[in-house]
Amino acid sequence: MKRMIAILAVLAVIGTGLYPAAVFATQDGSPKILNLYLGYQITDKAAQELSKWDIVVLDMDQQFQFPEQIRKIRSLNPQIKILAYVSAGEIADARFRGDPRSPGRKLANSIPGVWFLKRPDGSHATWWPGAYAMNATNLGPTYKGKRWNTFLGPFIRDEMMSTGLWDGVFLDAAYEQVTGFFGPNLDPDLNGVANPSKQNDEAYHEGMTILINNVRSAIGNDKLILNNSSAAYASVTNGTLFENFPRYGWASPFSELRTALSKNRNPKISTINTNTNNKEQPTDYRLMRLGLTSSLLADAFFSFDAGDAGHQRTWWYDEYAAIIGEPRLGAKVVSGSVSKTTPAVWWREYTQGLAIANPTNKAVQLDLPGEFEKVSGQQDRATNDGSIVKSVTVPAQDGIVLLRRGEALDIYGSGYTNGAFMQVYNQKGERLRNAFFASRSDIPGGATVLEADIDIDGQPDTAFAKDGLLTVRFGNGITRTVRPYGKNYKGGIALAVGQTDGTLAQELILTPTGPNVASTVLILNTQLHIVTKWLAYLPNFRGGSSVAIGDIDEDDKREIFTAPGLGGGPHIRSFKTDGAIWSGGFFAFGSDQRGGANIAVGDVDGDGYDDVVVGSGPGTDPVLRVYDGKRNLKYEFTPVGVTRETGVKPVVVDMNADGQAEILISSLPF
Repeated sequence: MKRMIAILAVLAVIGTGLYPAAVFATQDGSPKILNLYLGYQITDKAAQELSKWDIVVLDMDQQFQFPEQIRKIRSLNPQIKILAYVSAGEIADARFRGDPRSPGRKLANSIPGVWFLKRPDGSHATWWPGAYAMNATNLGPTYKGKRWNTFLGPFIRDEMMSTGLWDGVFLDAAYEQVTGFFGPNLDPDLNGVANPSKQNDEAYHEGMTILINNVRSAIGNDKLILNNSSAAYASVTNGTLFENFPRYGWASPFSELRTALSKNRNPKISTINTNTNNKEQPTDYRLMRLGLTSSLLADAFFSFDAGDAGHQRTWWYDEYAAIIGEPRLGAKVVSGSVSKTTPAVWWREYTQGLAIANPTNKAVQLDLPGEFEKVSGQQDRATNDGSIVKSVTVPAQDGIVLLRRGEALDIYGSGYTNGAFMQVYNQKGERLRNAFFASRSDIPGGATVLEADIDIDGQPDTAFAKDGLLTVRFGNGITRTVRPYGKNYKGGIALAVGQTDGTLAQELILTPTGPNVASTVLILNTQLHIVTKWLAYLPNFRGGSSVAIGDIDEDDKREIFTAPGLGGGPHIRSFKTDGAIWSGGFFAFGSDQRGGANIAVGDVDGDGYDDVVVGSGPGTDPVLRVYDGKRNLKYEFTPVGVTRETGVKPVVVDMNADGQAEILISSLPF
């Protein structure tokens, strides 16, 4: 972190006007990432890139130099947390030469001589040129009733947090002891005599604890505190930065990281910083993966850059965007044994992925707990080639992030055909991940399945229909069955679920898919009693239909959409939940087509509004179209592996809970 001294020297020059002060006009389920961006400039491009991180650390003087760029970063990512860099244990000489209006210069000007950590001869204690140690102990004299450990917190509050630009503070140089850094010849009480090292170290640890607690008291519990240089203060901060991991060993700092996280205040933000030791090597993918997977084992944040002279990089990696979800099991050793001194191979399962770290000096082959797929990346394709695997070989000093293959249980809130081979697309027709079989062994093959908390009791319920029989297995153990279209109907039933009548519980919305049946929409309550019913199309149309529900106009009221089955034109109709016409229908494809259509509803582009997703019916060219609530065509694509004989059957579901639903389309395996 000592590179700050050189940066501050440049900031000081910029602030004096020797260079023009540039004013530039101006990230889920993925790994948690932090960027130590301690460069002296924030360009427009850098602001754009920095907005992809979850936490960004910027020097405190950036509130003076580039406040608009800080605002831009936040506008691009309102969920981001931005921390101000402040040294808790040192003051850089360059701070004294900064612009008088900058917080760094104001801080420097506020420090009296008695607050410095000095040696018996009165010289400054320093271990890095251009940085003077501050006396965090209670041994020295006060100045105007204050010490360094009581002054810094209110200063951060008044000069930085008051601007509204910051979400907390990064306290660098929060040393646990001073002897190891500055040597034994220290005189913190300024009496001209060096104190015993043990006394100095104990006093410093006590004083730094006071300092951090005073920072917390001053800035409030809603602000974040991340400290560097020691995990001794884990219980009084939100996190500790483990810089240069794993350069000086893996097992011991990893154990220390896990201990720190167990002590950190919520929200916990302890972070691994892995770097290339001041070498410009952004393509050292193996080192990056080892650091990243190690952080995932601990559920920590991760940072990767060039080193303490290069904490100003926006290096981005394929794994950063991998949707792995939340940890669902603790990290465990899968090769070797747990040790604080000897590395072992670990993995940790996530709801949608798996992280494996191999810090040993030997490659290891592992059988996986199921079928996974590798990240489909653009960088290190030798590792991230998107292949489906049941075992992997992880090289020495490396790691790998794997994605859990799609499962039927990932399809929540939308109906699908049990056993279908699902391709996963975004709204533009781009495949997001490898296809999977949406198959449940506890449900008859070919049945329509819908998993949702229908009765809103916090437990998932399963509805499925086949051969005209609807069965609902509630999470509380109750099972109900009904033949909603009569005992003689043995065809399929389309299922949707949603709130239709203002009661707490949701309702099931049904249509028969045929053959030889009128398209009657049924709304059933949790007792499987019919609440409302109506004909979606003329009674003489006997081709059945599909059904979907959503809030197209964001008025907190649901609309029900239908699409006719085989023999009908692709006429999409919309209704209020009582069966009244909501809006005029429209033809999603050519009105002369007689393959019908297939309907789904959901927000597929993340704009906050549900979209109408329509697949072409059998007998026509396979096409999927996405319309907005005003019937405007937004997107269109031809899915892979779908034939004219089957038609396009979309299922819309937000599989990774990122606010943007995926489009699943059943197709032929390939």
